[in-house]
Parts: sequence; structure tokens; C-alpha cells
Amino acid sequence: MSRKGLDPEVVDGLRKSFKVLRPVYPIVKSKRTGRIVDGLHRYEASPATYARYCVEVDMDEKEEILYRLHLNYRRAVSKKERQQQLVKLAEILEREGVGRREMVSELARITPFTDRYVRQLLPDKYKMVERAPKPEAEPVPHIEKPQPEVRVYKPEETREFREARMHPGVSRMEFEVVTELMTEGLPLETEREFCLQSTTPDAYHQGKNLAIYIDGPVHKGREERDERLRELLRKRYSCRVLVLRYEEYSKAVKEEIKRQIREAVSGEVA
Repeated sequence: MSRKGLDPEVVDGLRKSFKVLRPVYPIVKSKRTGRIVDGLHRYEASPATYARYCVEVDMDEKEEILYRLHLNYRRAVSKKERQQQLVKLAEILEREGVGRREMVSELARITPFTDRYVRQLLPDKYKMVERAPKPEAEPVPHIEKPQPEVRVYKPEETREFREARMHPGVSRMEFEVVTELMTEGLPLETEREFCLQSTTPDAYHQGKNLAIYIDGPVHKGREERDERLRELLRKRYSCRVLVLRYEEYSKAVKEEIKRQIREAVSGEVA
């Protein structure tokens, strides 16, 4: 979003909020471009305040679009802006080797949106339509020729798929713990994906080769699968894996999780 797209009422409302509450969420900025990925209204409302609450993340063009889509998922973003972001992301994925036939399902997998919503916004070249074989050319007297069957490809919505759509991949607990520790100076990375069956820690400390997982209620029922992937991570990359589980969000639980992460990074926890 450019400054031309800022909503003056939102900016004024945030200024009032800063008089009552301290800044709650940090601004996320791309280290590569210097652009604000999330928090432009907050920065405009109080540049001096939010200059101290800024997290710089090393991200490429693809990651920057994904950050914008995920961090602004619950906000009122225009359909045109969402469409521009999804089309740009589709072009990048196509250059990476994703076929047009799989583009809708791949975008629905890595963004917060359903395949139906993605299909509505993408141009026709990414909307795969399968056509049944044409009937025999030989005419049948007095019988209308059957029309080819048109079938629109749509991935099966399994129970796991629906649950993943209802529960965002990053919970409030995970987001606040990681961003606050980064703001406090702990050099953590987000979205660090390892080349095995897809497993992405909530945070990764490169210096300690430490993969951190913060498992809340949304992870229930997936413990065995998660443990198998994390065991592969230990064996293939010699990673230290720290798994922190919690039942529900609270500030006290959040501070305890942050304390355990600090201790693991300092080497006090094996």
C-alpha cells in the first residue's frame, strides 16, 4: 500500500489509541527494499514512536508478498490490491516451475485464502478447465448430439484442509512471542523452511541451529505427524528442536514461553 491509499480516519484513530495504550504490534519492514510490509497506518500515526518498534526481516520479493497477504488477512484490503498481489505471486511461482494447472491449488496452500476466492481473482490463463472427449463425429439421425462435459478442477476439501483454513497457520501466541523477542534483539528468523517433508519452525536461531515450535490448541491431533517431521529435522540437519506447548493464550503463558526460548538460546536448556 502506498501512502496515497492511507485512510485518514484510521490514522486519526490510531493517534488516539497511542495516548491510551502503548504500541502493541511492531512494524514489519523488508530489509531488502526498506519498505514497510505491515503497519503503514501505525507508522503514519506516530513515526517517532514506531521507529522504535520496527522489525526488519530479510525477505525476497515472493516472501514480501506472502507477508503482506498473511499479516493483512483480517483487514479491509481492496479487491484490486489483493488481485494485484496474487497475480504477481502467480507469476513468481510460474517462474519457479509451478504449472498453470496447479496454480490455484498452490496459491490456496501458501496463502490464507480458499481456492474459490483465488480462482475468482486470477486471470483466465490460471483457471484450469478439463473437457471431456468429444463425441463421435458420425451424426445420429433425429438425435441431438451430446455436448462435451465441462468439469472444473477443484481439489478435494478434506477435513484437515477445512480445519487449516479455519485456523490460521500462525496463532496470536506464536506471532507475539516471535515478534517481541525479535524486537528485543534476539536474532530469530521466520518462515525458515527445510528441504524435507515440509516443516517450518515458528522461529529459527541460526547461531545455535535451534528450531523453535510453539504448539497451541490448533496442533492437537497432529502430534505424531509433527514429531516425525521434527525427528527428520534433527537427523538431517543436526538441529536442536525446542517444542513449547500451551493450552490457551494468556500474557503469563506468553512470558513463560519467551523465558524458555531465551534459556534455550543461551545454552541453559539442552
